[in-house]
Amino acid sequence: MVSIKQIVFAAAAAGSAPFAAHAADMSFSPPIIAEEAIPQEIGSGWYLRGDVGYSVAAKPSVSFPADQTVGLSNVRTSNQPVFGIGAGYKFNEWLRADVTADFLSDRKINWSRAGGCYGMVSCPSDVSNSATQSMYPFLANLYLDLGNYEGFTPYVGGGLGVAFVRTRQASYSQSAVTNSTPGATYIAANDITFATKERFSFAAAAMAGFSYDLGSGIALDAGYKYLYLDKSEAAPGRETITTVTNANPTANPATAGSTSTRIVDAPGVVQFRDHSFHQFRVGLRYYLN
Repeated sequence: MVSIKQIVFAAAAAGSAPFAAHAADMSFSPPIIAEEAIPQEIGSGWYLRGDVGYSVAAKPSVSFPADQTVGLSNVRTSNQPVFGIGAGYKFNEWLRADVTADFLSDRKINWSRAGGCYGMVSCPSDVSNSATQSMYPFLANLYLDLGNYEGFTPYVGGGLGVAFVRTRQASYSQSAVTNSTPGATYIAANDITFATKERFSFAAAAMAGFSYDLGSGIALDAGYKYLYLDKSEAAPGRETITTVTNANPTANPATAGSTSTRIVDAPGVVQFRDHSFHQFRVGLRYYLN
């Protein structure tokens, strides 16, 4: 006689058979584990840069028309702010390169000469001169990063390129010269205004500084830059010469003095050589990762 217990076990086995067969047909799929994203170090890939600074200028050498360099003295030049932008690429943790464009705002160059004048045999007075210049250096630069120390990365670098230089408002002014000889004719004033001249000049630079990782692909950059430009010049202009003939008080009757003014082409150009600048700069680099 079949017991109730046997009937219950048989029913349970019959009911579970389809599920067991279906489970046997199912293939086993292992769980998918997402790989953990590894953040890239700052300094890899393309970057943009921008900086500002202050440029301390050294005295350039000055060449006068007709080689009037005797008695050159007191060359003075003003300092100026500098602004720069650029784009670059970091090849590895040690090497990166960029191209930059800078703007050096207007600076004034003043110089004087004791004695001697343009186109004159002798001129005992001092001669004062001035010019205004603006400069736009364009450089290709290569840097060596010297390791990362708690977020700080020191570097050294160098660059070569050209600079667009505009020289304007160049002028020459001779203070009055006197000659007490009765009846003598002398030049009392001589003023030259040179024309604006634009030209490209060879440019080179050396850099040293450090960057600091601010996070989010941004690095603070602070450093020193030495900039050298080959030469610039002012174009020939116009010369105004005022000539005076002394009165002759010993004549009978006494003769009065006379003054005449003439305008001629200025002799030659004024040329500036060996521009050098010591720049202290701070800026940001933004990496496009």
